[in-house]
Amino acid sequence: MNSSMKLIWFSIFSLLLGNPLATAQTEPSLQLLRLGEGLFEAGEYDAAVTEYKRFLFFEEGHPLAFYAQYQIGQAFIGLSDYQKGSGYLQSAFRNCRDPRYKPLIRYQLALAFIRGGQLDLARLTLIRQSLALSKDSQWWLANQLMLGFLQIRAHDWEGAKQTFEGLSEHATEAASGALDNLNRKLARLVRKPAVVSPRRAEMLSTFVPGLGQLYSHAWREALNASFLNALTTSWVVDLLRKPAYRDATLVILLVWSRYYLGNRLHARETAMQRNQDYIEEQLPALLNGVSELTRHIPDLTTSLRLRDLVAPTENR
Repeated sequence: MNSSMKLIWFSIFSLLLGNPLATAQTEPSLQLLRLGEGLFEAGEYDAAVTEYKRFLFFEEGHPLAFYAQYQIGQAFIGLSDYQKGSGYLQSAFRNCRDPRYKPLIRYQLALAFIRGGQLDLARLTLIRQSLALSKDSQWWLANQLMLGFLQIRAHDWEGAKQTFEGLSEHATEAASGALDNLNRKLARLVRKPAVVSPRRAEMLSTFVPGLGQLYSHAWREALNASFLNALTTSWVVDLLRKPAYRDATLVILLVWSRYYLGNRLHARETAMQRNQDYIEEQLPALLNGVSELTRHIPDLTTSLRLRDLVAPTENR
């Protein structure tokens, strides 16, 4: 039997076995992918994109089209074009026929959204992934850690608490201590997400200028607001006693109202800043807790390689 007949029978035999990567994997079609991968690994992302697009042009519908799309997406991410990168990763996910690679592709898609500053899309992608995966999967654990991390960065304490509490029954004995500590910190933030109320601070300064700043423990700002408002108020009262009603009206409209209303606004902003400082003080411990948990997750392959996709067929 000559080599051509062997190739024909090999292809028929592979199709009957249902191998999703076994159709038309001839050397010419794979050569473009190998060339693209070599350029990609060398950091020549533009050239790699060209070769992968050539493959997609000549081999439309090929079972490895998803790999070419995945690599194009990663190349654009390497070029800091996160919008195009995420678009190609979405195409790769849709066209991937092998369920073993879908979690990896979707995870990389979430990372692309994060790098592009689209944190809401990243969270949505991870939530969809968590619903699609078995809780016994290592990818599910990695997915939940990333989702919890994003929820912490977004100050979504309730969401992060639910995410990490869901990990408790799947945590190893070594990780359970770090997880319990993290959950306690999140529960404290759920109960007390802020230390002062901006609305209350504004109300206090409405009645007594500077009192809202004092409520937020901003002593210098409280003294400054009290002094300026007392000074402008005494000026208005002095003009009214003369009486100099026209001058008093001008002072009220141009000077007194500015400092009085500014005092109320500043009281609110001071309270908001106090709450922000409080959160910033909590974040390092929370993020360190997530980092500690990642040490207990087995290493996962976070990239696709052509040799891993074609080896099962070539080794038959």
